[in-house]
Amino acid sequence: MVIRNFFLVLVGFALCTQLAFTQVNTATISGTVHDESGAVLPGASVAIQNQDTGISRTVTTSETGRYSAPALGLGVYQVTVQLPGFQSQVRSGINLTVGREAVVDFRLAVGAVTQTIEVSGEPPLVELTNANLGGLVDDRTIREMPLTLNSRSWDTLAYTIPGVVKYGTAGGGFNSGSGGNKFSVAGARSYSNSFLLDGTDINDSSNSTPGGSAGTNLGVDAIKEFKIVATTFSAEYGRASGAVVSAVTRSGTNELHGTLFEFLRNSAFDARTIFDLEDRDGDGKADLPPFRRNQFGGVLGGPIKTDKTFFFGAYEGFRQARNETTIAVVPTVAAKRGILPCAPPANRVGGSEAARLCPSSPINSSGSYGTYTVTPNPKIVPFFQYYPDPNGQIFKNRVTGDDLYIGEFVGSPKNVIRQDFFMGRIDHQLTPSTNLFSTSGGQHRGAKPGTPAVRDVAREHRFHANAAQCRPVRLQSVGAILGRGGNDGSGKEAHLRPRQDHWDTHRRRGARNSHDRGGRIGHDLSAVLGV
Repeated sequence: MVIRNFFLVLVGFALCTQLAFTQVNTATISGTVHDESGAVLPGASVAIQNQDTGISRTVTTSETGRYSAPALGLGVYQVTVQLPGFQSQVRSGINLTVGREAVVDFRLAVGAVTQTIEVSGEPPLVELTNANLGGLVDDRTIREMPLTLNSRSWDTLAYTIPGVVKYGTAGGGFNSGSGGNKFSVAGARSYSNSFLLDGTDINDSSNSTPGGSAGTNLGVDAIKEFKIVATTFSAEYGRASGAVVSAVTRSGTNELHGTLFEFLRNSAFDARTIFDLEDRDGDGKADLPPFRRNQFGGVLGGPIKTDKTFFFGAYEGFRQARNETTIAVVPTVAAKRGILPCAPPANRVGGSEAARLCPSSPINSSGSYGTYTVTPNPKIVPFFQYYPDPNGQIFKNRVTGDDLYIGEFVGSPKNVIRQDFFMGRIDHQLTPSTNLFSTSGGQHRGAKPGTPAVRDVAREHRFHANAAQCRPVRLQSVGAILGRGGNDGSGKEAHLRPRQDHWDTHRRRGARNSHDRGGRIGHDLSAVLGV
């Protein structure tokens, strides 16, 4: 099935079906060429080259002097304009970010083509071709700005954009989902946002912020940049009533480059809170619960064939073992034997054991009615072992001072999280006007203690083709994503996601046609014992 679907994508690309271009994960350079008097110059040759990869594209100005080069990969570009009878002009340092439509106009002076005027510097950053509002988190910010200690997740940098606030006050379904970072953009609810990676939907099963078992989005070093489009975005993004968070993965260049990293955090750097009351070493003092966290990995990218084919790979591992202080209310040893406090007659349930066995008047001057004893049901007794005995305070009646036969249990159970992120990407320049890229990635999540020893595996494979011109008709952008989730086949599934085949094809400007079978559905199997 996967092979057949992938073949259909390639056939559609080969037939050059009429598809409108979208700016979800690429960028555009356009503009107008004039002479010194302001008249437009048709027929001028405009060469556009990516200075990182050497990939170039050449377009020709129209009768109105306009040119447009859509579906360009992200990076720093140089634009050269030539026309017989006029001096050549070169514009460099044009930084294309995700979704940007850079307008670069030229004014050529009369002279020989061999004469060249070079202009360096970024064109105006004011958006002249759309009314989108939002902000960009660029490559430098992602790579150099320190992330929070509680997560190394690229989506936390969304708070650097105006209008983005943390969405942490609502409870229940408002904050459901796998991702721990919920935020509101321009007042919209957190589950109204759309998250895109390389132009494909990555929202979790609750239509909220994606995230792994740690609640974070690993692979910070694999993300080149992401853009938040808050309001007035065009219909090409589709679906979202909130904001659109569009992220793009990094690609290789003509130079081999890579990094290695490891981040360590443990309890030696933490302070004890007022709730950490457990004495673990028996010295009579409360101790700090153990905590160990390691995040490590690396990236590597470079050329397979200079100016033609490039690769990029990334891996990040997350290991955490943390004992978190938990305070629970549990029955005392006496309560497990059936000894219970008597309530005043007005508070007793008619016909109950308390109404039958408790005295009708206080037994002392403090107003205490004493206790009564019942025989626990034999069916309930085996479950008492799941309730630990109190090791903290025993609650008492504030008026009479009687024990309520319930108390606090303070413990620090161990919570283990293991997560692995991996991603690989291949970019290839098929023709001077057509480029392809494919990404493959996923996450492995380890089981926690007390659950079956399985690993939840999620993999995704993306294929994209971008073209400026494909004879005899125009093909601008086509993409597909194939995903799969499952387990290690142990027969006991703590987390199971059915196979997912997800197609995302842009057809007309302002429309998205998507087919999603299975979707991002998470199914948890759990057993709850109660009495």
